[in-house]
Amino acid sequence: MLLRSIVLVSLLAMVEASHLMGLVYPLYVYPSASGLKSVYQPVNNASFTIPTWVIVNPDNGNQNQCPLNTDWQEALKTLNHTLNIGYVYSSYGKRDISDVEADIKNYYQCWGVQGIFIDEASTSSSDVPYYTQLYSYIKSLGGSSTTVWINPGTTTIQAYVNCSDVIVTYEDNYENWVNYNPSSWCANYPTTRFA
Repeated sequence: MLLRSIVLVSLLAMVEASHLMGLVYPLYVYPSASGLKSVYQPVNNASFTIPTWVIVNPDNGNQNQCPLNTDWQEALKTLNHTLNIGYVYSSYGKRDISDVEADIKNYYQCWGVQGIFIDEASTSSSDVPYYTQLYSYIKSLGGSSTTVWINPGTTTIQAYVNCSDVIVTYEDNYENWVNYNPSSWCANYPTTRFA
């Protein structure tokens, strides 16, 4: 993952910013001193040119240390211009919602995030109320400007638009993405609603 992130950062230098919609960087590694200099700083620098979201993912979203340890404090200081969103997993709507909400609350109290990234999102209509509750909870903590991302990693039903701000409808490599066709209902919404 780190190597892919480094390659992505390197590619940024080769692409004109006007052609990019934004960069989403999954920070799924512990912030080492060398990583801060070689990866996190270039990501932060890119955020001055294009919108850049960083998914912070300490301990698979189960980070309850507050205040943060010095390594994470340094990482967030380095990423001072990015939009940081906290990672939580939902086990496709099966994880106890109170546990998910506790992780979300911790991100707002200790991490100063601008949004939440809900991974392992369901695509079932029966789970829409679960994600609607999480969406409302996140907005109650972060306000209307906070961003709620859900990641089923594949196409989903239109009802999920009402319980998210961004839906990750594709999760694979670029070679396969060029042949990807989103669900027809996606055309009814701005492209900024999808990743």
